[in-house]
Amino acid sequence: MKRVLLVLAVLIGAASSPVAAQTPSPAPRVELGGHLGALTVTDFGDSDSTFLWGPRVSARITDRLAVELSMDLRTSSQPSGYRSLGGLYYIAGRYSFTRPRSDGLHWFATFGGVGSFSRASWPASSFMRPDGVLLTAPAGGYSRVEGLGAVVGGIGVERPLNSHVAVRVSGEAVYGGGAALGMRLCGGLMVPIGSYRK
Repeated sequence: MKRVLLVLAVLIGAASSPVAAQTPSPAPRVELGGHLGALTVTDFGDSDSTFLWGPRVSARITDRLAVELSMDLRTSSQPSGYRSLGGLYYIAGRYSFTRPRSDGLHWFATFGGVGSFSRASWPASSFMRPDGVLLTAPAGGYSRVEGLGAVVGGIGVERPLNSHVAVRVSGEAVYGGGAALGMRLCGGLMVPIGSYRK
């Protein structure tokens, strides 16, 4: 997770650089938002669909080029105290086909990589053996981040609803090697740091 946060800091820093500020644009340099959708994975003819949700941040580098970080999250909690958080993270470039407008549709294409992360924790527990000996297992946990092991690419559209919020819909293909192929469809809202200016 620390790697993901480091990438997020780099993206925001790049969008705030002097290079990004050379050309005025109605589009804000940084957008924050969230999405809902579904990820369908097909592997050797078998398909499995998963509901997805998560955050997204977009950092504009030039008028048409931006870098994005998004996550698809999964959480789990059991009565025993076991808790987990995991999912996929996406680091992708976004290229706008047209110069963004504050009052119209903004079509774009994305291409990048996909990695995974997971974190879990559990409390201490005790149980009695048949011979009457009490055994205690200590509390524990782990955190793991896997590198970019798959590629993602697709198209999407974003349209400002007003100067402070935009709606976004996108479709992307995810390829993880071999026969594994996924389709990620999601929609959500984006909020600019600043506003969508005319």
